[in-house]
Amino acid sequence: MSSNPLPLSPTLPEQPFRELTEDEWLRVAPLLPEMKTSGPRRGRPHADIRQVVNGIFWVLHHRKPWSAMPNTYPVHQTCHRHFQRWHENGVLSVIATELFGSDAICADYGSRSRRMVVQPRPLQTLTVDWPVRR
Repeated sequence: MSSNPLPLSPTLPEQPFRELTEDEWLRVAPLLPEMKTSGPRRGRPHADIRQVVNGIFWVLHHRKPWSAMPNTYPVHQTCHRHFQRWHENGVLSVIATELFGSDAICADYGSRSRRMVVQPRPLQTLTVDWPVRR
């Protein structure tokens, strides 16, 4: 674990965003479950996991919706799916702590998403008078 955080932290939006350097990627890659699997995989084609991590931190840094991600990253659905999985499993917290010395960015995103929850309205019953067949 690094004792001094990166000079750029996604919690400080006044600083410009930059992608992971090679050294940072080498520290983060072993923490990702996708990098630990071996052998052939089935299902969806592989996304570049490094670009997925960069895309996730782009969204967290700029505080933009997932659909606003630039085309230089994988599609926003892929990045969001990885974000949800890593956030729920605590992997994103470990990555943020490794890179920035704190997982405040994860807590900040969680509090923002809780504020944006829309309360569902109760269902209304709809009665329809169907014509009688004769």
